[in-house]
Amino acid sequence: MSDNALVTEMRMWAERAADRLKSEENKKNLENERFVEEQRLRRHHAPRLWIRLKVCLEEKCNTLNSELGKEILVFKLEPSSQVIIRTKDRPHSLRVEYAKDAYRIYYECDGLDGEYLFGVKADTTVRLQTPSGIPYTPEEVSTKLLEMLLQFRASDLQG
Repeated sequence: MSDNALVTEMRMWAERAADRLKSEENKKNLENERFVEEQRLRRHHAPRLWIRLKVCLEEKCNTLNSELGKEILVFKLEPSSQVIIRTKDRPHSLRVEYAKDAYRIYYECDGLDGEYLFGVKADTTVRLQTPSGIPYTPEEVSTKLLEMLLQFRASDLQG
């Protein structure tokens, strides 16, 4: 291989390597920009979703109590970041907590715990989702959580 061919080969390699490195850097920059934008969207929309979830939980408790003609679920708002719902006739409770800085909602019900995340869809819509990415509305989450609490109560009544 002549010196010119060797120089040409090295230059071509250097150009390909530089292009690849620039492409990787651009991709990383885009990922960082997307992350910053997603955090901004979460910061803006998560409090609204939390408020909707709290309202749904309280309304469902009130509606069930009204349908039954007696208080079966007691809704209590702790600091604005936590809701505790307990069954009045059985020793069961559901604790739901909004972790503002972690962009999560944690829950615990009689030893079972879990979380919902504030995920950002490709269209920039913020939604609640499981850690595996399954989306839910605040209405659906409130139903799932209250069903869990009522299931513990029902198992007591059967046993």
